[in-house]
Amino acid sequence: MPKILLNTVLLEKNRWEGGQIPSIQVSNWIPAIKEKGFDGIELWQNHALKATDYERAQLKHSDLPIDVFNSYIKFEEGYENEREKIVNLVHELKCMAVKFNLGHSMEHTNMYISHVKAMLNQLPDSCQLLCECHPGTIMEDPETAYRVFDQIGSNRVKAIIHPFHDQVNIEKWFQHLGSSITHAHVSLYNNKRFHRLNSEETFVRKRIAKLHEHQFTGSYSIEFTAGVATRVENTDQVFTNASEDHALLRHLSSELGV
Repeated sequence: MPKILLNTVLLEKNRWEGGQIPSIQVSNWIPAIKEKGFDGIELWQNHALKATDYERAQLKHSDLPIDVFNSYIKFEEGYENEREKIVNLVHELKCMAVKFNLGHSMEHTNMYISHVKAMLNQLPDSCQLLCECHPGTIMEDPETAYRVFDQIGSNRVKAIIHPFHDQVNIEKWFQHLGSSITHAHVSLYNNKRFHRLNSEETFVRKRIAKLHEHQFTGSYSIEFTAGVATRVENTDQVFTNASEDHALLRHLSSELGV
């Protein structure tokens, strides 16, 4: 069965607000996350970076692993201190992987690659870098993403895709990146809002089957769900929706023999 994580960015109503000051302490949510059967968490960077020393200690000693550190660091010049802070947190929290995004400028590709390589050398040898192949970045095109991975030249750098976005061509991504795809961000977005997976269960089932067809054996992270980015977010309801998405993803994966 695939590993399914809870991405703490979905619990954070201030994720896109000025300053991005956390409104919750993730450690308070760990018991509920465990109770719902999640295998671990993908930790939004400011839930550690802007947390108290006490909260970071709670996260460090939690019995629910931080599989992925969800960073928003930049790989341009001038962000060396910010990258160093993230590296230090990853060491402290013993994270297994770091999610990152590259910028949107093709002319800066060599600079991005240089800084990715430097950061890779600063992380624990067992820690992977997971590049989110995201619209608005140089990695939104599978062929370009392949060339960038080839230039980085490390099997510790892997890819994240969004298989439940209908504009994502799973065939094309696996044609170019294949086994480098090891993590999937889970969200269902249309008509300018997020939805629960069960609202389009047939579509979700087909996408899971397609992933299985391409021998995807990676992990999933519930990134966004119904209730996120609404006028007034109710964190408890968002968590309930995320838990329902987790349960359906688990059920369909089992049903399809994944």
